[in-house]
Amino acid sequence: MLSTRHKPRLWIVALAVLVSAMAGCGNPTIVGKWRMSGSSSATVWEFSKNGSVLIGSDPGRYSFGDDNRIKIETPFATTVYQIEVSG
Repeated sequence: MLSTRHKPRLWIVALAVLVSAMAGCGNPTIVGKWRMSGSSSATVWEFSKNGSVLIGSDPGRYSFGDDNRIKIETPFATTVYQIEVSG
């Protein structure tokens, strides 16, 4: 079970992935550095071409699955998100 400390991080990651994926046309591409809008102190997420992601200082892996799903694996959780790509 996730600790209370990690739950806000998961929501932030989910929102970042959703916003990032919706920005792409055709195949979702999220490679690059992303930050939630509205806050210059927000955590930076860096998605690499090789499937790695760095969420602040927390390393992880991401992969796209069937039916617009993305899986994020970090030291504190593995979560699959349903995303909608538009554009």
